[in-house]
Amino acid sequence: MELSDRELLDRFVTNRDEAAFRMLVERHLAVVHGVARRVTANGELARDVAQNAFVRLARRAALIPRDLSLSAWLHRVTHHLAIDMVRGEERRKKRESATHAAAAMDSDPTPPPDWSALAPVVDSLVNRLPAADRDLVLLRFYRNEPHAAIARQLGLSEAAAKKRATRALEKLRALLAKQGIATSAVALAALLPAHAAPPVSGSMILSVSAAAKGILPAAPQGLNLHLAMTTAQKTAVAAAALVFLGSLGYAIRSSPPLPPAGIALASASGAAAGDAKAAARRERGSGLSAEERLEKLRQIMAIPGKLERPRQFLEFIDTLSSKEIAETAGQLQQLKVADSTAEFTMLLEAWTKVDPLGALAWSMETTKGGPHAVILSTWGEFDPEAAVDWVLQNVPQPFTDDTKRSALLSVVGGIAARDPAAAVKALDHVPEEKMRTQSLLFLASSMDGSGKVAELLDAVKPGPMCSALAAWSTTGLVLDGRGDKAIELLLADEGARKIEPLGNLFSLWYYEAPDAALASLEKVPEGPFRDEAAATLCLRAGSERPELSMDLLKRYPGMKSDKLLAQLADEIPVPHALDEMLFEMSDTKLRDEAQIMRLKLWKRWGGEEVRKWMDSHDLSPAVREAVLTAQDKAE
Repeated sequence: MELSDRELLDRFVTNRDEAAFRMLVERHLAVVHGVARRVTANGELARDVAQNAFVRLARRAALIPRDLSLSAWLHRVTHHLAIDMVRGEERRKKRESATHAAAAMDSDPTPPPDWSALAPVVDSLVNRLPAADRDLVLLRFYRNEPHAAIARQLGLSEAAAKKRATRALEKLRALLAKQGIATSAVALAALLPAHAAPPVSGSMILSVSAAAKGILPAAPQGLNLHLAMTTAQKTAVAAAALVFLGSLGYAIRSSPPLPPAGIALASASGAAAGDAKAAARRERGSGLSAEERLEKLRQIMAIPGKLERPRQFLEFIDTLSSKEIAETAGQLQQLKVADSTAEFTMLLEAWTKVDPLGALAWSMETTKGGPHAVILSTWGEFDPEAAVDWVLQNVPQPFTDDTKRSALLSVVGGIAARDPAAAVKALDHVPEEKMRTQSLLFLASSMDGSGKVAELLDAVKPGPMCSALAAWSTTGLVLDGRGDKAIELLLADEGARKIEPLGNLFSLWYYEAPDAALASLEKVPEGPFRDEAAATLCLRAGSERPELSMDLLKRYPGMKSDKLLAQLADEIPVPHALDEMLFEMSDTKLRDEAQIMRLKLWKRWGGEEVRKWMDSHDLSPAVREAVLTAQDKAE
């Protein structure tokens, strides 16, 4: 049975499974590229947007809420990236890129007239549909999924899926009608599958997959993002991120070589020695021969259920002695069970609690790449001092191998599960402040839930590390619906504002929850901070809600500037009341550029109306000449 998007995402986040990520690219690239092409009207820009969308997916795979479909997330992100790309191109070309964009498309097949009318607005309107309707439109009419497949994904009957898809399409038709585009649901049902996601080449799939290769998926970034992450997932994400510690070096003390795998030493942690359950298991054992245990493993690993198999596996390893656990690790390898699977992770955790040094010896002998992150993290969780001491004694300097470089923070990740303050203190062993800061952020990314990250913030002394963590936390807070807390953090920390400006926060917030962002403006102290936030919202609203932009300009006059008015001139459709406001600009050169750009756009369909408007306004000779000359040529 084909793996779901969520299953592929989990494989990528937990194991950095590049094959899983490529499957996601193959599955969604056509839709992503189609959205980008419609918004940018440029094949080259669309390719860049599609690549950026999947790079963002690679970085933020673990942040996607489990109740949000990947199709919807990619559609929204792609639309947002494409709009930003177009805006950037227009500004870079002095707002004269419309002609260039049209020229870039000359060689492309011209879509049918009906689709030509739909293409510029359809993705924006799909984003405005309720989440359930948007998912149905994307699955049925963008990805062309059959109703039976949609029903399975959404947990509906096939009849219900058909009925809801029809209703969703009708809602999209109504939104189009409000834009002055008359069409029918029947026409939409034919046009969308034919044009929304045009086929992409195999070379493009390879290119996009390669662009995202090697990118580390960040774990949840909020103080209250309740994603269900197991200990295994958290340690895997943390370990993958730790390759940033490339230049670390630690003091080395002489120490004896590791013991053979499976042999516990007297120096093993006191916590493990005092664990009555572990001691009883070492004495008791399973009572099964090696062959019987291997057959039992085969039976368990053949169980298809994602809940039942781990449950039975845990029951099985709870009966094993220390020696039998070591043998079971070899048997799992014999059955070709990867050491990144949930079952292997559970075995390593259990082994570490009984005999951490034996588990480490086995790991370094069999993987040839250094100590396993799960072992170090588990050891750090129940006996942090012994685990940190082992790393400082046994990891050589300089670190020349990525796996070895990750050792200390694997331990620190385990410490943080119980005591975030102690984990912060353990980071003192990292010699450079820049590396300590990076380590802190990746430690935070591996933690699940608001309390622990909040404790990290409390434990870090004021300074660059604290500012970096505060700034890092704001994105997750906004995505979790706690934008007010994010504002509080930024307003209290100047260093955090330099890393994550208040305007950036409000830009993301408006994208996620526009009404909440607007309502929170009044909570920002009056002055430059509020002006910065209001200006950001004013720009964000410009293209889709121009009247809101004008209302914000009236309510918060302190934000008005020549630069902002020039930017709004690039966002708000013509003609508009903004055209009168442009006369307030004191920078005559900037004002002339903005007026020329808007009047040239207007003249494409305004004709005589543009001439009348120009005759009734006191325009500079440069503006008048540039616009009339362009209009005469067009005529």
